[in-house]
Amino acid sequence: MSALYVDATQAPARLERDGPALSLKRPWGEQGRVPMRCLSRLILRGPAEVEGALVLALLERGIPVSYLRADGSLLASCLPARSRRTDTRELLEQAAAIGALGTIRSNWLAAEERRLILDLRTSLGLVIHDLRRRTVDLRIHAALQARGGPLGAESMMARMRALLEAHLSQLLLAEGLGWRFQGGDPESWNLRSDLAHLLILALVPTLFELAEYMKRYPERHRKEKDVHRRFARRYEREAPRIERLVEVALARLRRLLRETLT
Repeated sequence: MSALYVDATQAPARLERDGPALSLKRPWGEQGRVPMRCLSRLILRGPAEVEGALVLALLERGIPVSYLRADGSLLASCLPARSRRTDTRELLEQAAAIGALGTIRSNWLAAEERRLILDLRTSLGLVIHDLRRRTVDLRIHAALQARGGPLGAESMMARMRALLEAHLSQLLLAEGLGWRFQGGDPESWNLRSDLAHLLILALVPTLFELAEYMKRYPERHRKEKDVHRRFARRYEREAPRIERLVEVALARLRRLLRETLT
């Protein structure tokens, strides 16, 4: 299964249901068909027109649909209301019922963040003495800006985080964590947002490489659509690693939840 990226910022795009497949149409005709059974998530950039029957079919199959703004940042994610129950969701609900979720969240986030920051300091050789997240973010932004790519550090981080959140929507749904734990319920834990805040750290080396590559080949990135395509392709190369990191982080969360509940 794979992700489908559709960019409608430069040319109109319409997506329709065609039996068990998705059909992508442009003003010059049909551009292609993708069987929905092969699709893991749909990411739309710009004002793509999506047929209502297709949205329903995607959501019925548990396929999240994410919308990006023209600048590549995340606008919204459309998630199915129901997802399969798993041990993770049960444990989270039990912890919420006894009022322990806030403490668990704080402890888990702190441990995961410190682990990723130490890994980043080792892998990149960044001089980071103060491991507080705000200080680390400032150091990362400065180092990214110094690489002199065509985009600013804030823009690069926002674009990559948008693709990360679209992927996390899919991964958390597969874990049984739907809208309630992905920002749909303001009273609940937005696990997708917290995971994105953590795992963007794991993508910092990728962002550094992207900045250096775009600076080296400016002629390949003169148009916004080319920049977006570069980010999407580069993220998909990292997607398997992100999936492993999510799996491990959730395993540690389940262990912490069980320790608290027993």
